[in-house]
Amino acid sequence: MDRRRFVGSIAGGLLAVPLAAPAQQPVKIPRVGYVSGTGSATDQGPYVEALRRGLRDLGQIEGRNFSIEYRGAEGKLDRVPSIIDELVQLKVDVIVAPITAAGSRGQAGDQNNPHCHSDGT
Repeated sequence: MDRRRFVGSIAGGLLAVPLAAPAQQPVKIPRVGYVSGTGSATDQGPYVEALRRGLRDLGQIEGRNFSIEYRGAEGKLDRVPSIIDELVQLKVDVIVAPITAAGSRGQAGDQNNPHCHSDGT
C-alpha cells in the first residue's frame, strides 16, 4: 500500500467519526492508537511522523482534529499483542500498526471482535 492511500484511508476513518455534538457536551476528538515495532518513548520513528505529515496535508491538525496514543515495542515484537490490547482498553477509534507482527494479532482479533479487521476492511 502506498503512503497516500494509507494516509487517505486513516484520514477517511477519522473524518467518519461524528464530530457534531449537542452544545452541552464537549466534542470528542478521535484518537489514533499507533503501534511501532521498533520505536520507543524517545524515538517514535519515521512512520508516525509520516502519518502526522499526511494528515496535516489533508487539513487535519493534531490536538484539534485528532490525537495519537503512541506506543513503541522497542524491537520486542512479542510485546505488540499486549500493546494492542492496551490501546483497545483505552477505546481508541482506530489502531495503526505498520508492522507485520500486528497482522497476525489482527487476524486473531477478528475471531473475537467484529470491529477488528486485518484485511483492510
